[in-house]
Amino acid sequence: LQDKYDFCVITMERHAKGQGSLNYQLNGLCEANYDLRELVEFDDYFDALNRFKEMYKPDVVWLCNNSPWLETNMLKFREIFNQQTIVAQDVYDTKYGWIEYYDSEGIHTLDKYIAVNEKIKTVFMDKYGLSEEKISVIYSAIDDSRIRNTINKSWDRVSLCQKYGVNPDKKHIALIGRMTDQKNP
Repeated sequence: LQDKYDFCVITMERHAKGQGSLNYQLNGLCEANYDLRELVEFDDYFDALNRFKEMYKPDVVWLCNNSPWLETNMLKFREIFNQQTIVAQDVYDTKYGWIEYYDSEGIHTLDKYIAVNEKIKTVFMDKYGLSEEKISVIYSAIDDSRIRNTINKSWDRVSLCQKYGVNPDKKHIALIGRMTDQKNP
């Protein structure tokens, strides 16, 4: 979309030392990117957001995988970006996570919501009263054909366990995700 739009990326959480930053992935893809929590304290967020609004004059503000600070301050955020279209794509579960904020007044001031599946769309409408016209269902862009091809191939559990040096007589559980308090591993 770079031929049509200029992008400015703003993150709102402090980096975990073990995770570091993924900002290098944005090189050449956006006008600017800011790690807001690395620059200012929470008390200064509103001032910083006002300045960003003045500097970049955005048409659309896209909220992706939000932050607790923003969820609890959404009404004030909406005041700042009162002329912009605000799109929320922050819900990936129907019970836990960002959806727990969806009964707040601030969330209901947003213009558009992206659901990553039909189940989340239904919860948006039935539990939180969001209108269907404001919800777009956009599925994951991952091409899972390589995974499906691997699963569909015949494979030998014993050989696979030997390859990775694990005991084939035991059950093995994998955790795929961030090792953070939020995920409660």
